[in-house]
Amino acid sequence: MTGKDIKQHDRTLMEHELLEMKIKRENPDMEHWKAHQIASEKYDYPKEAIEYYGIETTSQKWPVVFLYPFLRKRGSEMKFEEALKAMKAGSKAKLPSWGGYWYWSPEKETIIMHTKDGQELDIRETQSVVYTLQNILSDEWIIADEVNCPQLGGEATFSFGEAIKYLKRGSKVARKGWNGKKQYIQLATGISYKAADGEVVNCEHNAIGNMAVAFVGTSGVQMGWLASQADMLAEDWIVVK
Repeated sequence: MTGKDIKQHDRTLMEHELLEMKIKRENPDMEHWKAHQIASEKYDYPKEAIEYYGIETTSQKWPVVFLYPFLRKRGSEMKFEEALKAMKAGSKAKLPSWGGYWYWSPEKETIIMHTKDGQELDIRETQSVVYTLQNILSDEWIIADEVNCPQLGGEATFSFGEAIKYLKRGSKVARKGWNGKKQYIQLATGISYKAADGEVVNCEHNAIGNMAVAFVGTSGVQMGWLASQADMLAEDWIVVK
């Protein structure tokens, strides 16, 4: 306001607003949110503001709905209510393990689900109501960006709890922090062993049935893998293709 101590993100905001006004002048029928989106592709004030401030904050000088996608700390988890506010303010939101994201469509006044395969679906047309509701009830929503979302050019990482869910679905998972290449864990079933007398024994347990977590590495397969504290507390789990 005083013309002093101007930062790069301040200049970016000014360029963003000027471009947005230019787009509106040249396209009077275009909705404001669309002009804002186009301007943000060239002058990404949200990204620069987040990198500069590095914290979740608000200001009385700006509407909260405007600041929400700009100044929320990247990676901070939130409930769906907060995620919906962020989406209505122009952000994309996702759960940590997702390859895609959800966003709000002002035109249709609904949430659009952008899948990991690049397809888009109105949330009202979901084929899996229970799965969608489970997602809505989650408190692990984050802002989707080019760092954490594969569909935006990033990589999805998640907690050990999410890794277990993927194991149960049949996926291979690993930590980015593991040193060895081509290492991963997966859920093994139909486990048996050959006893000293030659008898083949099928493994069966009251709690886990005929299942165990297998670790696959350069030396081979280790059955009955146990996670370390570091593994359980890590947030760098990924799905292995």
